Amino acid sequence: MGDSIQEFFSERREIIKKELERSLNLEIEYLNTYSNELDSYQEIKNWVTKMSPFYKLHIENLIISREKSFQYVCSQQLTHKLKNLSYSQKLLEEKLPLIILSNFRESVLESFKLSKKQLRIKLIRESLQKLASK
Repeated sequence: MGDSIQEFFSERREIIKKELERSLNLEIEYLNTYSNELDSYQEIKNWVTKMSPFYKLHIENLIISREKSFQYVCSQQLTHKLKNLSYSQKLLEEKLPLIILSNFRESVLESFKLSKKQLRIKLIRESLQKLASK
């Protein structure tokens, strides 16, 4: 019985030893992979650090260019709208007196026609009253 217990523990020890070796190998493999990735990230970080001033300058130039473009477009649109407003104002200044004159004339003619009708009615009444009184 002692031999079988000894054999059981020996087998168990070999299994645990193999599992520990396999776990250690996996851990070493993981650490190597992680180390390689860290090296890659460090290389990328170094490259980005070296390129950073260039990109910063490039981005600043883009921003300045966009601002100038925006200002130009706004200026053009504002100038165009001001020209349109000025043209509209000139048209209004030219046509307003004509419109006022035309409306005034129509108003005077309408008033005259109305007073003429009222006068005609008044004259007809007066004539009828004179005829009736005779």
